Order: sequence, then structure tokens, then C-alpha cells
Amino acid sequence: GVTTPCVRAVAGALEEKGFDTVVFHAVGSGGRAMEMLIGEGQIEGVIDITTSELVDGEYGGKFAGDPTRMTVAARAGVPTIVVPGAMEVLNCGTVASVPPEFRDRDVIVHNTSVCAVRVDRTQAAHLGSEFMGRLAGANGNVVVVVPKRGFSSYSKEPDGPWVDGEADAAFIDALDEANRDLGIPVRKAELNVNDPEFAEIVTDEFLRLWQRENGDA
Repeated sequence: GVTTPCVRAVAGALEEKGFDTVVFHAVGSGGRAMEMLIGEGQIEGVIDITTSELVDGEYGGKFAGDPTRMTVAARAGVPTIVVPGAMEVLNCGTVASVPPEFRDRDVIVHNTSVCAVRVDRTQAAHLGSEFMGRLAGANGNVVVVVPKRGFSSYSKEPDGPWVDGEADAAFIDALDEANRDLGIPVRKAELNVNDPEFAEIVTDEFLRLWQRENGDA
């Protein structure tokens, strides 16, 4: 739900261009299914908006991806846009299941079986490095698009419950540092991930990659 407006806007824009779209939910099994289908050659382009399965994988969350998360598309050669959507969100089960090191954080309760806690500045920096490291081996088909005004609806300025510019900046700085040797194109926008203008940027970047590889849609 915390990146749904962006996902819907991008999917709708691509469908208007004649693409068939499939949405995979970022609940662990969704990411694994997507990576499997990419590897089998059944997906011709990827827009990876909600990458929080990486957070859960690193910190013991409920919807963890496996070690291949965010690696298959980059190496398969399909046009790929990657966004750090919800990269500040660690998804847990009940409040009682929150790992001890996170129990001093503000908890957002989604429902009776899922709650979320925010990563801090140090963890955000680690995640920025890990995020970019997963894309090592990309062969020129990947662009990263970063929303500098928040990675989810929780971090949307001015009154989102998890607005933390320092933590987000630590993520972005670590991403940039990790990218020094990779040289993957990174486009940054002074927008929240769910702003309509951000969805337009993501769509335009994907279409540019697609047209370069395949011609007009």
C-alpha cells in the first residue's frame, strides 16, 4: 500500500502505450516469482518500484526476498528501472515479533498480523550500499530512479509519520558511493515516490530504455 499510487500510475501509463503489465506484490513470494519469470525469459521489461523485500531480508522481516532479489533483471539484459520504494520500511508480524533492536522505534500497525518499523540512519546507509551492490553486473540496461522526498507514503513531507531526511540522505549517499565503480545511471528527483510527477519520470525512463532496445512500443 505505501507505494501503490506510483505502481498504479506507471502500470496505467504503460497499458495506454500498449504494454501488458503484471504486478508482483512485495511480500517475499512476489519478488521470487518475478525473478523466476525474468530468468525464464517470460518478462521483457521490469520496473522494480517496491524493493523493501531487501530490507526484510537484511533485518529479519516478514516479507524477505532471497539473495537473488534485484539481481536477475540486471543480468538478463531486459530494460529495467529500479526504485528504492519503501526502502525505509521493515515489515514484521505482530508487534511482539519486532526484533529487539527495533523495539525503541515508532511502530505502524497495518493489521493484526503485520506491523512496520523504520530503519535508522546507520541501517539506511547499509541498505543503500546493498541496494546498489545487487545491481552489479548490469550490462547497460538498468537505470535507478531515486525519489529524494521520501521512499513511501510514510515518508512523504511534510506530515508523514516517518519523515527523516538524514536517514534518506544516508541511503542515497551510500548508494552513490557504491555506484562509483559500477557506473549505473542514477536519476534523482526532488519528489516523493507517490507524486504523480515521479511516476511520469519512471515511465519516461523505461520507455527510453525500451525504445533503445526494441524500437517503438
